[in-house]
Amino acid sequence: LQESGNNFTELRNCIRQQFACRLLRGSSLSLEEIAARIGYGDQASFSKAFSAWTGTSPGRYRRQARHEPGA
Repeated sequence: LQESGNNFTELRNCIRQQFACRLLRGSSLSLEEIAARIGYGDQASFSKAFSAWTGTSPGRYRRQARHEPGA
């Protein structure tokens, strides 16, 4: 990881973000269920991290994704 210029935390967060976005767009899972699936102990911690990654809340992201053309 170090040779590629990455570290474990950055890689883990990138994967978590991608998986969370996919689940928010393509499933009806609750935020609590998504949080658990991507390794967070509670929905509040997941929501805080998601907002830091994307600049928006998971709920708002889900609503916006559902209103995109082709959604």
